[in-house]
Amino acid sequence: LCELDECVIMACPTCANTTCSDASQTCADPNKDPDSTSDWTCTCVAPAVGSATAKVAECVCDECLTSTTCVDANQACFDTDKSCPSKNDFTCECKPPSKDTAIGAVALCTHDECIDHAATCTSAGQTCEDPNLTKDGDWVCKCIPPTVQVGINANKTVICELDECAIMGCPTCANTTCSAVSQTCEDVNKDPDSTSDWTCTCPPPGVGTATAKVAECVCNECLSNTICSSANQTCHDPDMACTSSNDWSCECKPPSFDTALGKPAICTFDECKDHGATCDAIGQVCSDTDQVSVGDWKCECIPPQVQIGVGADGHTAICELDECVATCPTCASTTCSDASQTCEDVNKDPDSVTCSDASQTCDDPNKDPDSTSDWTCTCVIQTRTQTALLTGPVLVSHQLLVQPPQRLLSVFVMSVSQLIFARMPTRPATTQTPAAIRRTTLSASASLHHLTERLLLLLFVLLMNVLTVLQHVPLLVRFVMTRTSKTAETGNATASLHKHKLVPLFQCNLLFVNLMSVSL
Repeated sequence: LCELDECVIMACPTCANTTCSDASQTCADPNKDPDSTSDWTCTCVAPAVGSATAKVAECVCDECLTSTTCVDANQACFDTDKSCPSKNDFTCECKPPSKDTAIGAVALCTHDECIDHAATCTSAGQTCEDPNLTKDGDWVCKCIPPTVQVGINANKTVICELDECAIMGCPTCANTTCSAVSQTCEDVNKDPDSTSDWTCTCPPPGVGTATAKVAECVCNECLSNTICSSANQTCHDPDMACTSSNDWSCECKPPSFDTALGKPAICTFDECKDHGATCDAIGQVCSDTDQVSVGDWKCECIPPQVQIGVGADGHTAICELDECVATCPTCASTTCSDASQTCEDVNKDPDSVTCSDASQTCDDPNKDPDSTSDWTCTCVIQTRTQTALLTGPVLVSHQLLVQPPQRLLSVFVMSVSQLIFARMPTRPATTQTPAAIRRTTLSASASLHHLTERLLLLLFVLLMNVLTVLQHVPLLVRFVMTRTSKTAETGNATASLHKHKLVPLFQCNLLFVNLMSVSL
């Protein structure tokens, strides 16, 4: 079997001879049948690519086929000059949406992701930012100054706020408005849509707040002062300007009154202003000796009355008037003692004038200065405290019976005059207190009652004596006849009258007739 390898055999007309080798290519005869000629091929040596039959091949050197530089960077590779002498002139190109190329190296691919996501941020009033254009998925939304970010939402939008006290330079911000006057700035609502709502607040001890402007500070020293409240008093600061200090004072609470600068006041109150009427109503006087303490007011007796106890309420007094001891218009004074008699006031009620009823009356029938020691003490007939017994038809004091007949009329006229006119009620003075008017009215009523009692008693005694006289008319006739004739029987007639007790009875009847005349 014969074959013809046209790449090996030299000098044959159809052989390759050195055609391929001269071009640094390889020769290959795929069909070595002697009848198949001129079918050998030249093939470019790698990395060149190319082949040709029976001639030198046109070699192509595509560096993108042999290099993985671009592929490894996920970039596209392009070799615009594929001739083998041209080397390292391939190009790496970024894939969309990035745009960039590099020759003989990996391209620096950049892509602004905000082109795709800006609408998400702007819908929230924010801006989009892609911090690394060579990195995907790192885009973010940003707050628009002067707002600042304080959080982030799930959709990658952020939470923004506007602190108009912290931000400087914005049209609605406080800037240095508050700090310039040493006040504190505060923005309660930091929503970017809420503007010009910041406030200035005064520093302690000042008090005051103003919105979007400087506050007017009030320094009320009483707000930080517990001295007055601890003393149960009211604190008062007359000038609350912060430039004024230490001018506060403590004031007593009503009804007390007093003030003290910078310390508790000494509170005084005369409780008699409230309770004086209580004492006046019962004829007493109110006294509050300690006007600092409360509840210590009391009623005191008006002299010559004296206190013998305290009322159930703890304030009013229990008073008495002993007309035998005290000195007063109705008191006994020395009337009884001068007569070596004992004075007793059985009713010491200040509204009772029984002492004057029980005292004696003095009568000086001859007021000539040369006539001395002729005054007489006369007992006044008693009613309320009557201790005499009705042992007979006559009720009269012994002092009256022992007087001479010529003295009886004058003594009793004087007594009855005192009885009627000295005890007549008088109109109360307009300047008297209600209690005094009440006592005067009661005294007047009692005086009329006493006068009525006396007149009835005198009328009764007179009637009894008249009946007695009528029983002894013969004796009286005999006495009158003997007194007229001045005979010796006068002594016997007088003795008979004394025997039948008609002499003193006659004297009394004469006395009572005159008394009744004066009374009427």
